[in-house]
Amino acid sequence: RDGDTVKHYRIRQLDEGGFFIARRTTFRNLQDLVEHYSKDADGLCVNLCKPCVQ
Repeated sequence: RDGDTVKHYRIRQLDEGGFFIARRTTFRNLQDLVEHYSKDADGLCVNLCKPCVQ
């Protein structure tokens, strides 16, 4: 959430295993992906902080 705006990011899975939001940065598992983007936005609009209630 960025103020009143909710940003959605699609997490994709690599054919050979692993996950990514942007193909230039891949992760072995979802936990590593979430941990990385929680600490560093790394191209996303904001750092990941918590899931938004739908």
